[in-house]
Amino acid sequence: MNGTLEQMQASAKAAMEANLSLAAIQFAAIEKYVQLNADAFKTVFDHSIAYTRSLYEAAADADSELLKLSERHLAEAGKELHKARKAA
Repeated sequence: MNGTLEQMQASAKAAMEANLSLAAIQFAAIEKYVQLNADAFKTVFDHSIAYTRSLYEAAADADSELLKLSERHLAEAGKELHKARKAA
């Protein structure tokens, strides 16, 4: 009977060790997945920030050019109005 009990204990110990090894392998894989996802998120986030900055700069440049154009046209219209008042 002692032999059977010892065999059962040895079998349970081997099963426990196998389960611990499996858990360690799974935990290592999960750590790798988490790190990969964190790296991917950081890359996407950085690209998103760069894209947003580029978009803002393009909009700001267009706004600046439109403002300059409007100012030139207003100045010309003001000159024409001034000439028309003098002539009248």
